[in-house]
Amino acid sequence: MAFNQFIQSLDLSNNEALKVRALLQSKVTDSLEQVATSSTGQNVALASSISKIVFRENIGWIGPESETYIATCEANWSATCHLNPSCIIQPADKHDVAKALRIITTLKVPFAIRSGGHNPNRGWASAGENAILIDMNRICDVVLSQNKKTVEIGPGNRWQKVYETLDGSGVSVIGGRTGDVGIGGLILGGGFPSFSSEYGLACDNVRAFEVVLSDSSIVNASRTENPDLFWALKGGGSNFGIVTKFTYWTVPIDKIWFAARIYEPSVNGQILKAIEEWQKAAENESRGSIIHHIGHKRTLLGWIYSSPVEFPPLFEMFYDIPYESSFVESTIGTILDFTKSTSNRVLGTPQKLRRDAFGITTRPSADFYTLAYDRWRQVTDELYEQTGCDMGMVVQPLTTSAMKIGRENGGNALNTAVEPQQWMSYLAQWVKEDDDERVQRAVFELRDYLRETAVQMDILLPFVFMNNATFAQDPLTGYGAQHIARMKEVSRKYDAEQVFQTLQGDGFLLRKV
Repeated sequence: MAFNQFIQSLDLSNNEALKVRALLQSKVTDSLEQVATSSTGQNVALASSISKIVFRENIGWIGPESETYIATCEANWSATCHLNPSCIIQPADKHDVAKALRIITTLKVPFAIRSGGHNPNRGWASAGENAILIDMNRICDVVLSQNKKTVEIGPGNRWQKVYETLDGSGVSVIGGRTGDVGIGGLILGGGFPSFSSEYGLACDNVRAFEVVLSDSSIVNASRTENPDLFWALKGGGSNFGIVTKFTYWTVPIDKIWFAARIYEPSVNGQILKAIEEWQKAAENESRGSIIHHIGHKRTLLGWIYSSPVEFPPLFEMFYDIPYESSFVESTIGTILDFTKSTSNRVLGTPQKLRRDAFGITTRPSADFYTLAYDRWRQVTDELYEQTGCDMGMVVQPLTTSAMKIGRENGGNALNTAVEPQQWMSYLAQWVKEDDDERVQRAVFELRDYLRETAVQMDILLPFVFMNNATFAQDPLTGYGAQHIARMKEVSRKYDAEQVFQTLQGDGFLLRKV
């Protein structure tokens, strides 16, 4: 590509164009192809300097010398992801994203994309010194349509802002269960919401995606426009492009009921048996879901119901289990009220701890839950004593209905079994970097034990929920050979140069499958 063509594609003022030209000519005199063969470090430095002109410091560009650099680097939820990129680009709209990709692809620069930064895997939504981070934080509009059927959501939002915008409108969306989680990663990974039995997963509620492709073109993907890309984005992760807008179906949910209690460890066996009983009941009653988290010292159990009915019979198997205290009192309120009552209190204070997680999918089994709990207790007690690490255990049930809805709404990439199941997850949280290896070794050993046990019990399902997976897991393989082949075909069609496989630093990428 000639200098003129590249500079024109950035839509600069005359003065800015002259500055970019001078930077390019200081490196080479011939063509951009010559620049692209330079070392990665040289290209990253050049791309960062050009980006500073294009996006402007302290507006859409942040570098190591910027006042907000450290705070922006540490916006990721897990301290394991607090890396220091060459620069951070914060695009204001889809056209800025297209310019950022033009710079990155022309100069062959490694990059990462961050929506909310909640993924705890190092390098997934964070970038080191020889890479550029595209931070979607400024693309944060939430616009409800006039007929209230859809809402347009920018990827820089967190779910709390979405719920705040919709509160009082009489409608809501099927999104994150805690308000401090970001939009993009949750939806592109599938998204485990409340009310999945009624409305499916988060990704199943997208009407359309607006996407910037690797060649900087901007396309829409829906059931009628680029339907293959639409299908792949629903659970396919960051393999195909950068989503700049999610057009989301609303749901007619206003007032709901919710409550949560704190329990001592002595009743965990009762709770796990009750969860299996609840999963059977939930096959015939779609309006509720549970919140479950076993911590080192206490257990959280909560219920959320999509109608304003206090203590509905759906959860009756839990009500008589002795509890220590109320975490959230019985409340008739909105989804916003619910997320306000749980955010941070469930997931932990942002930006303070190092974190790692993993997931496993099985058919419902109280016997398996008990075996998993017993081994988890053994591992976590030892780990807590050695490192202070608090590893949580969560059983996340899903019904047959939740799995069917995705297929009825145009399908998705996940290929989950259409049967009752649970997406068990474990989250380790600790303080010291020196303990990373010890914690991760314990995480991997527990994961392997659970997998082997589930195989022996003939209840293991191949699907691994991407949003809960650790870097050492391979969730895409669990989608099955046919879905992987179809996703790779979509990738080659919409990313001919395979930018998202070769320049994107890390993630659950098709190049690894």
